[in-house]
Amino acid sequence: MWEYITCDSPYVVVFFIQLEDFIMEKDYDVKVRKAVGRKIKQLREEKGISQEEFAYLVGIDRTYISFIERGRRAPRLPMLYRIANVLEVPASSLVVEVKETPDNNR
Repeated sequence: MWEYITCDSPYVVVFFIQLEDFIMEKDYDVKVRKAVGRKIKQLREEKGISQEEFAYLVGIDRTYISFIERGRRAPRLPMLYRIANVLEVPASSLVVEVKETPDNNR
């Protein structure tokens, strides 16, 4: 289904968005981010490391760690390696399986 969206801005006149695909991909992305975040949090807590200490060891702000663990942000690949290094696990262990795929609803 296509939606026609207008905006009052003189710089932006019309957007065409295929909403079904956008929403489905967004839901899938959230599930993936949350799964990775839960795994990072689980490993961090098993090590007995606070978010503040963990953020310091990884070299980023505590709020960013919080966003990652809650699935609000997706760490880029170099960040996953830094996180894995601090947790003393292979980076591949942070990438968890998500049963659903973006194509499931098509």
